[in-house]
Amino acid sequence: MNNPFQSPTNPEYRDQHLASARGPGIALIVVAAICLIASLLALMVDVWLISSGALEQLEARNTSPVPKSMSISIRIIWTSTLMLTSAYIIYGGIQMVSGTRYQAARTACILAVIPCIGPCYILGIPFGILGSRRARSPGGQRVLPLTGRGDATVKV
Repeated sequence: MNNPFQSPTNPEYRDQHLASARGPGIALIVVAAICLIASLLALMVDVWLISSGALEQLEARNTSPVPKSMSISIRIIWTSTLMLTSAYIIYGGIQMVSGTRYQAARTACILAVIPCIGPCYILGIPFGILGSRRARSPGGQRVLPLTGRGDATVKV
């Protein structure tokens, strides 16, 4: 027996909404991939500074009260955090483009909006806002499944 209160499912409506969510999803993937590559390069430079012995030369010329080893350690932790968030934003962008997981797409959009943690610091903010608006629209909540299993939708 069919539920009389369930909204009708229309494949054309689903395709139309997924097409409108593809743009922000692709933009999030591209911006997060750029941030991931830049973070990987920065991490490689930091590891090279530590392993090559150049850190000792920098410490010898250091006139600031903060040791260079501490600043490099903080930079490594920060770069690792950026890499993790960028990887999750790429995952969420893929979920938004394919239309498979509402929560992952929405979480990726929220992470992209956070200025210093999102991809490329502030470049991800407009794409995160646009993607969040697309995912939170009534069509996005009906079309994107809540989880990757089945066709469960978000109840508003």
